Amino acid sequence: MHGVPAQFPPVLTDFAQLDAGIVSANTVKAHGARVLAVGVGDVSDLSSRNLQLVSGPVPDSDYAITTFADVHRVFRALADALCPKPEVPIVTEPEIVIVPAPPPPRFTG
Repeated sequence: MHGVPAQFPPVLTDFAQLDAGIVSANTVKAHGARVLAVGVGDVSDLSSRNLQLVSGPVPDSDYAITTFADVHRVFRALADALCPKPEVPIVTEPEIVIVPAPPPPRFTG
């Protein structure tokens, strides 16, 4: 949504909407945050260039384009890339070392 009052849905992205998104994203990035852009809808109608201007140039890392049916895959891949699952530690049993007992003392009496 953009504007006052908010324009939703913005059927077409105009220059004012794109410019506002770029300015906002650059402000956030200047403070150390990472911006990820995801375009969702009819893939042929979405502009990868607009998403790149907001987030960055690397597809499937800075930005992604997907359908509503497949959006879960994109968000899962982004989450996995940002927060990789820890490797399961391999627990090994300690080695059992058998030490022979010394021979019993002999009575020499």
